[in-house]
Amino acid sequence: MKLMNNVGISANLKGYEYICEYLLYVHTYPVLRYGHALDVYNMIAEAHAVSCESVSRAIRTAIEKTWLVCDMKILRKYFGNTVSIMKGRPSNTEFLGMMLEYLEVYSE
Repeated sequence: MKLMNNVGISANLKGYEYICEYLLYVHTYPVLRYGHALDVYNMIAEAHAVSCESVSRAIRTAIEKTWLVCDMKILRKYFGNTVSIMKGRPSNTEFLGMMLEYLEVYSE
């Protein structure tokens, strides 16, 4: 996924694959977008025969590593003023929401 590469998410991380799947599920089934992150995590976990916690942790790890290596200017380019050094890395839900919003705005 070009967006994920551009913001610096390493494709060799398991979280990369899970984030792609999350975005695909929520894009395909928009009803999952609001308040159903754990349902989507469970769907991904079942597909990979891992726990929901493993999915969540892999996504969190990918986000943490991205925040450590990515230039804030690049993150601001894609996510605007929602990115702040003072606030630190976003939660999984915040990050996935920003990714979805960007994809929705720029895919139309």
